[in-house]
Amino acid sequence: MVRLDRVAAITENYVDRGGRPLHPLERVRANYPVTLHGVALSSGSTDPLNRGYLRRLRTLVRRIEPASAGHVGGRMPRQRRGFDPRPV
Repeated sequence: MVRLDRVAAITENYVDRGGRPLHPLERVRANYPVTLHGVALSSGSTDPLNRGYLRRLRTLVRRIEPASAGHVGGRMPRQRRGFDPRPV
């Protein structure tokens, strides 16, 4: 087994419909600490928080039990794609 301090996963790959299956991430989590890096919360935007996204995020966090959260990224208001961390 490879020695790693932790494995980072992009949250949106696992919470969005059509994203990556959770099984491989769960297998990794069984052997290594996982850090989730979320980039779509938009907490610094003027857009309202997406409550559905937050529910899916809570489900993922409870399932994976990450070692830590990575960082908060965001999007500009009304931006559909293209996550770009911005200072808040």
